[in-house]
Amino acid sequence: MRAGRRRGFGALSARRAERIYVDADGEDTFELVVWVGYNIDWDNEDERATVEDPDDPGLARLVDGRRLPFPVVAADGFDATGVRATNPRGHTFGVVSEELA
Repeated sequence: MRAGRRRGFGALSARRAERIYVDADGEDTFELVVWVGYNIDWDNEDERATVEDPDDPGLARLVDGRRLPFPVVAADGFDATGVRATNPRGHTFGVVSEELA
């Protein structure tokens, strides 16, 4: 291992933050919630047709060319993600929220 580099779990806990965020309540500890969601109504035939493989209606076409069964896509697919933080006083705010295109 080269000097100055650490590997494994210990490397994750050895790094210190350059800046510590303190919110308006003076809190610097937060519970983070990472969420994902989707905006496709899989039961709507018109929306489902936008991803349906014309050669095999039981499969969905992904942007990378792969074809997967609809139940897999409906269970695992998402097109939006975000992170929300809650301080010990119960005040919640959005850290980031993105719609994937």
